Amino acid sequence: MKKAVVLFFLLLLLVSCHRKQPVGVISERDMQAILYDYHLAKAMAFQTDSVEYYKRYYFLEVLKKYHTSESSFENSMLWYSQHTDLLYKIYDKINKQLNRESMALGVITSDSHYYSSLSNVGDTANIWDGRSYFVLSPVGFNNRFTFHINADSTSRPGDTYLWHMVSKFVFAEGQRDAIFNMSVTYVNDSVQSVNVPVHGDGEFKCELRTAENVDVKSIQGFVFLKSSYFNRPKLLFVTDPAMIRFHRPASESAPAERTEQSIPDSSGISLPDSQALRPELEKRPMPHLKPIPFRKRRS
Repeated sequence: MKKAVVLFFLLLLLVSCHRKQPVGVISERDMQAILYDYHLAKAMAFQTDSVEYYKRYYFLEVLKKYHTSESSFENSMLWYSQHTDLLYKIYDKINKQLNRESMALGVITSDSHYYSSLSNVGDTANIWDGRSYFVLSPVGFNNRFTFHINADSTSRPGDTYLWHMVSKFVFAEGQRDAIFNMSVTYVNDSVQSVNVPVHGDGEFKCELRTAENVDVKSIQGFVFLKSSYFNRPKLLFVTDPAMIRFHRPASESAPAERTEQSIPDSSGISLPDSQALRPELEKRPMPHLKPIPFRKRRS
């Protein structure tokens, strides 16, 4: 009898956890194919002089290729935007497919792999300990994400911190606008900060070189999606976050005079806001994305 009761509740749990797609919602597999071609089409449109016209034209051609109406696509995107874990899975597969095809063409696609391969120790370390992705939307308080990392005993004055992430906007319409912020708080409670505006898809970095004469207490920051609520999908995926800490080379001596702009604090200590020291990354070429040819539908 007890086994039967346990089995009943297990079955009930499985049924309740299963999310059945409503009638008319495009399947995950088909949605992945449509969005893949849609983003390739959008990349092609940016190579033309009439971007908005061709974005619309190519979008309708993609829908025609998959025998899908615009209303069916929009209703499906609205449903997936309410189930962001499924939409993230779709975009994760799309990104992997794009990376495979780009690598086959000999294109350097991302610094993300390099950053993720770093450990949390050493002169160049990835100290990010948060989630691997998050989703922002204009609904409620979901339009912001914050993080806080306490400095440990391996942190040194003069370290450089670089926060790297990849953005992907999923907007039915409207301006894509977000702010990425990173700041450091010193043991004397002074703060040094940098903002990076984000208006499109791609890799973004916030970078700070810390003061050479005061210890860092913590590193914190946020992502803020600047968008009003709309009844059509408006989402911002932030993936592959990494917080890279670079120790200043021991052989480098502090300059006698400072010409860079400084941020004074209440105790009289000035915090220089200078360019980062990244000897490992300076040797690596910067990524240059090339458009992937639009694939014709096989007959």
